[in-house]
Order: sequence, then C-alpha cells, then structure tokens
Amino acid sequence: MREWLSKENTTAVNGFFICVVFLSHLGSYTDLAAWLTSCLSYIGQMMVVMFMFYSGFGVGESIRKKGMKYVKSMPKNRIFRVWSHFAIAVTLYLVLGLITGRTMSGKNIFLSYLAWEDLGNSNWYIFAILGCYLATVLGCLTLGRKLDLLASILYLTAFICFLHAYKEPWWYNTIPAYGLGLIFSWKKCKEWNLWNRKVLVGILALASLLLWIGFHRLKGNLGLYLVMEFFFVLMILCLTCLLPVSQRGMLWLGKHLFEIYILMRIPMIILKKAGITNPWLMGGISGLATLLMAWGFHKLLQKKQKQSTNFAEQKQTEKR
Repeated sequence: MREWLSKENTTAVNGFFICVVFLSHLGSYTDLAAWLTSCLSYIGQMMVVMFMFYSGFGVGESIRKKGMKYVKSMPKNRIFRVWSHFAIAVTLYLVLGLITGRTMSGKNIFLSYLAWEDLGNSNWYIFAILGCYLATVLGCLTLGRKLDLLASILYLTAFICFLHAYKEPWWYNTIPAYGLGLIFSWKKCKEWNLWNRKVLVGILALASLLLWIGFHRLKGNLGLYLVMEFFFVLMILCLTCLLPVSQRGMLWLGKHLFEIYILMRIPMIILKKAGITNPWLMGGISGLATLLMAWGFHKLLQKKQKQSTNFAEQKQTEKR
C-alpha cells in the first residue's frame, strides 16, 4: 500500500491539479472546446480543494512535530514569506499593466498588494491561504496546544464569515478543506495505510457516487458543497493509495506550484493583447512561457531566501 500522504504523493497530486487550474484560467482568454469547458465547469472550485487540504495537513504535521516553536515561526516563515513572494509577482503585473494601458488607481494597486483586489493576477487563493495561516497561529496562541485545533477551526469559521460578507463564494468555499487537513493531521490519519485494497475501493466508490449526486442535484447549496469537499478529498486520497501518482513531470509541477499559479496569466494577457486567440496556439505558448517563468522565478526566490538566511546567521553571529 502506498503512503498516500507522503510529501512525494501530495506534491504530485498538486502538480496534476495546477494543470487543471491552468486550463481553467486559459478559458478566460480564449474559447476552449465545449466538452473541456463543461468538464472544467463541472469540477469548479474542487480543482483547488487539494491545495487547501494538503496545506492544512502540512501545517498540522509541522505543529505536531515541532510544537509552539513552529507556530511562533509561522508569521515570518509562512505568512510573510508567501506574501513577499506574491508581492514580487504583483509588481510584474503592475509593470505589465502600465505597458498594456490597464486602468489602475492608487487604491487598486495598494489593495492588490494585499491580495484584496488584483491587477490581472490571481489573488483570492493567496488571500485565503494567508488568512488560514493566520487563523492557525491565533488558534494555537489563544488556547494553547491542547485546544489549538478547536481554536483554529473557530478562527477559520470567523474568517469564512468575514469573506462571506464582502466577497463572492469562491473566496471562502474551499477554506474548510484547510481545516479538514488540520483535523486529518490531528487524528493521525496516516494510519489509513493499514486499510486493505477492498476497503479503499469501497470508500472510493461511495465517495464518487455521493460526489456525483451532490454535483448534479444540489450544487448551489453551500452546506452540501462542504460535504462534497469532504468526499472529493476522500476520493483523491483513495486514488493516491491505489494508483501511481508520483510521476517526474507532476512532481516538478507540484514543486513549482506557487510560481506557476501566480505567473500563468502573464503570457495569456500578452497573447490576448496581441490578438492571438487560437486555443491551441495560446495554450501551447502560454504553457511553455509559464514553465520557463516559473523556473526562473523559483531560482530568484531561492537566491533571495539564501541571502536572507545568510544575513540572519550573520546577525546572530554578531550578537554572540
């Protein structure tokens, strides 16, 4: 039985779903085949549910292993790091907007750096995941390690209510998957590796059936949508037990998830401005350009992180 929550498996699954996200975003700039558009519409927000779930699970595992030391490091090592990388990408979109004549106000630019608005870039997921990290930190610091999960879930619920008041449903309807990841870590669900194949196939069949019923019958119901998220996660986890998912290409895409997600719209915007609307041509050029930019951006962030680490170590040495 494969270890379905190993770092390798989760990275590969993320790699697959970032491809789905790419196709979904591509459909905003060109006309895709009708069957593909229908499939993407059917999947909807579920295409990012595993990102949220794995993030929650990863944070939960780190807290379980490292305790409050990890929690106290999250504002700098998780929240600020993700935001600073996002801010660099937003600057690229700002420059692109100036070149292409996009209408931008000072308020729009400021709020875009906070991920509340955008300059043509993807933003809602960044705002949502940063809010999830903050909710986790507050939850652990408020009630301590014994009740950290409960407090984190309460803060996540408050965050969802806040977004519900000001934003569209897609800003918050996948956040529960992050909380589900925390719960899976707390319940040590890696023990599911001991389940046999027949049990997994049965769970997979049940999850698929309930997911199909949910999508077709009550897709607009928010309460049911949360239930569907649970069964979708369950379905993907069972599949990762039963099927080989750790392919080299998917692993590379998963490792460059952030860069691909945040940069993929740049070539699409440029190509649309240039009048290129053929879906195959736009998809091919945008895909290749995104991979190259993601590779370069990843190298830049690694260099930036190394410099930051060296600077911190130097300061620590001077204090001694």
